[in-house]
Amino acid sequence: MPPTGSITGERNADLIYQLKAWSRQNNLGKIFDSNTGFCLPNDAGRSPGASWIQQTRWDALTLEE
Repeated sequence: MPPTGSITGERNADLIYQLKAWSRQNNLGKIFDSNTGFCLPNDAGRSPGASWIQQTRWDALTLEE
């Protein structure tokens, strides 16, 4: 996909900032930006604009996962 424009870029930056601030308050998980790819159980690959994973689920992953 081509790069986003300035309005979308600013909106995405604010979204990540807010998600990270929330995560730091409760320390319950990890935050990732849109550059992070995820392989789902059905082998589909996804790269959401922002994502959060619960710390206990993160800790259960292997290095390969």
